[in-house]
Formats: sequence, structure tokens, C-alpha cells
Amino acid sequence: MKKKPPAAPPPATGPTDPEGAEKIGVTLHAAESILSLRVVGTEHDLRLPPKNVFVVGTGDVDVRVPVLGDQRMVSRRHAELTRQGSDDGTWLQVVDLASTHGTYFTKGRERDFPVRAGERFRLADTDLLVMDRSLTRLRDVLGGFFGFTQHQLLDDHLALLRENDLGQGDPILLLGDVGSERGHLADAIHRHSRRRDLPFREVKAPAADRATLMPDFEAATHGTLYVSLDNLGSRTPLAPLINLLFDRAYDVRPIITARDLPQVCGALNVAATRFKVLTVPPVCARPEDIPALLDMMLAEWGSPHRVAELPPERLAAMCAFGWPQNRADLRATARRLGALLAHPKNLSAAARSIGTAASAESFRVALARVGAIVVQPRDD
Repeated sequence: MKKKPPAAPPPATGPTDPEGAEKIGVTLHAAESILSLRVVGTEHDLRLPPKNVFVVGTGDVDVRVPVLGDQRMVSRRHAELTRQGSDDGTWLQVVDLASTHGTYFTKGRERDFPVRAGERFRLADTDLLVMDRSLTRLRDVLGGFFGFTQHQLLDDHLALLRENDLGQGDPILLLGDVGSERGHLADAIHRHSRRRDLPFREVKAPAADRATLMPDFEAATHGTLYVSLDNLGSRTPLAPLINLLFDRAYDVRPIITARDLPQVCGALNVAATRFKVLTVPPVCARPEDIPALLDMMLAEWGSPHRVAELPPERLAAMCAFGWPQNRADLRATARRLGALLAHPKNLSAAARSIGTAASAESFRVALARVGAIVVQPRDD
């Protein structure tokens, strides 16, 4: 027997769709409203119309699935999707319209089934990922860490990070080099999860005894607990932390960071299968993303400027730089670039504008180091 969500109440005029101006019948939470279907592993994001019932296919329908490659297996009118909602959230009810090659979900080919945000279903040979506003924003964040064009990887990571219908998720392990800002990523995962309105707490002393750790777990109850093991050895005694991490009493979702998998497994004395593992690549492995990353960070600093204002050869030099401190290097550079672009002919004013105690000379050297400017000989 198919498991379905609770029956939705009769449709009632709800709030405006978060990304549109029209009203839809089902009452939706702004963060949970289902906005689109991603064609998994591609750049295609299929926006859903602001109405309750719509048809998906390759013909003249409400949501047109792109034909990829030589095959055309998705039917012209393949499935009908209906927005549903209750106190437990929102979902789409999918009904196959007697398609030739079928519609598939968790149990194989199915005719009528519900899907929620973060779940996948398949129309013939095309996998679709159900996206709400939180997942859409989280995918943008993940792009900044794993690569903006790594579509398959990003979609797989979204599925990996999905919590179940009770808001529960397996412990997350974020691996990466120094400066990869995994703490920022942990915070973003929390802010775009079902626990977003609950506490996010960092454990400052993971090697402490149980009594010292207890306040952190109590403060993070039902929320997210962040633990960095970067500076701990594999033989650091962590028994109290381990016992609390996997204790359901506080219902916390642990997000742990470490430099490598053997380190964390050795330190915690647990198998890697206990975690959902995401490995953040070094910035130098994706030089094509450097301009977009710098622009993203300039926007975070509130700067109106973008790296396209720099000479092309300077931008090329920054893309070729090794960025040994990874995103931390980029973030510091973005702040200096914002100041430089705001005061292009006055390095002293640029340095002062960001409140740095460093001299104009050290400001200039820092930008020259990454290729943003050319250091001219003093005689010039």
C-alpha cells in the first residue's frame, strides 16, 4: 500500500507565491513552497506555474521538460502534478497520464504518489529533483563551495543533505583544507534546513568532559551542533563527545569538520558510514570559478563593484594564482578589491576605507601577491 501524506484541507486562497505575483489555492509557507523541478545533473531548472494543477511533458504543456540527447522518452503529456498542503508542510501529488515509458518513484513504476522538496522522481529516463526556496538558496551556496557548473555533484549533495519528514538528518562530515570555510558552509546548511528556526551551536572544546559539554548540547536541543576537529589529533580523548553526539536525547543534528576522513574516524572511533560526507575541493582546483566567487564575496561585503571592472590580464592573473588559504584568501582579497575599485587612484584611501591598520604599502603588496595589481618599481 502506498504511503501518502495526510489529506490536505480544502483549497483556500493562500498567500502570494514567493517568487510570483499570482495567488495559488493551497496555503504555503514561504520557505517550503515548491518552486521548481530541477533536471538532475543539468543546468535546467523548470519553474512551476503559480496554480494548483499543471501538466508536465515535452509537448504544449504547463511545464515543458527539455529533450536532452537523441532520445525522446518523456511523453508529450506525461504527468499531472497537484500542489497539496497541510500543517505538515507542502508536497506535489504526481499522477501518471498513461505515459508510454512510465513515471518512477521509490518503489519503481508508479501511477499516483506524493513527492516533497528534496525528493527525486523520474519521468521515463529524466530524473527530476523537487525544489523549494530553501533548497534553491542552499544549492547556490553549495555552488560557491563545490563548483557552479558541477550540476550532478550539487544535485547529489542536495539529496545527501535532505532531512526526512520528521526533520531528522544523519550527522554531516565536511572535509577540506585550511581556509575552506567549512564553518560558513555548516551555518548555511543549518539556515536552509528544517531546523533553521532552532539553535545553531558551536562546541568550542570538543575534548572536554561530559559536564563541560552538556550546556552546548542542551542549548542546541532540536537544532544543529557544529564541531571542528581540525586541530585535534587522532588520539585525542573524545569519548564524552562521542556518547553525546549519537545520543538522541537532545535531537541535535551534528555537523563536524575535519581535514581528512581517517582523522575524524580515528578521533571519534566510528565508521565513516555513520556520516554523510562532503569534501570541499581547494579553490585552485576550480580557477574558472574565481571571478564568480569574488563577485559573490564583494556582494556580501555590500560593495557595488565587480571584478569585471579590473583589466582582463589582472583577472587572468588571479585565476592563475594558487590561493593557498582557499576561500579565506578570496574573502580577504574581495574586501581589498572592493576598496580598490571604490578608490582606484588612492591606495591610502582604499586601505583606510576598510578600517585596516596596515599601511598603503602592505595593502598594495597584498593585492599584488594575488595578481590583482602590478607592483611597479619605486623609480616608476
